Amino acid sequence: MEKLLRNEDRDKKKYENSKVKDLAVHAEKFLYYEEVILGKSYNTVRSYRRDIYQFIDYLNEYEEITKFDEVETITVRSFIAYLNSGDKSRQSSTESDEEKKEKPLSPVSKRSINRKISALRTFFKYLQEKQIVKINKISYIAMPKFEKELPNILNKEDLNKLRG
Repeated sequence: MEKLLRNEDRDKKKYENSKVKDLAVHAEKFLYYEEVILGKSYNTVRSYRRDIYQFIDYLNEYEEITKFDEVETITVRSFIAYLNSGDKSRQSSTESDEEKKEKPLSPVSKRSINRKISALRTFFKYLQEKQIVKINKISYIAMPKFEKELPNILNKEDLNKLRG
């Protein structure tokens, strides 16, 4: 819990005088709502925080978007492409400088991208309920599919070895 509070303080200070301050304010209200009102777990809120602030950082740096109602479906698709790149700046603002230096960068896995899309869908659903955005454009984004692995089966010879 202590680490979450430190991340909250760091996020608030980072965005205090930023042009994306309004985005951060909405994010903090959402995180409070999820944790206190809905009672979501610490790990869920921590993941939401990391994913949402990573998206806000992307909007600030690459899209120059300062309001969530300016986010289009193409913006989210560009964010997903960005996650698939090896861009060093894509690490979230909630990570310390030491954590950023230690982590090698590689494209984000499909599971992580799905989690980020899911977090953003939940966040934008909240923004729509609070009438910050009119349309939840993230709901139109398809989740990356996983290749289904076929199960390994034993042949008769291996089965007989196990039996006997």
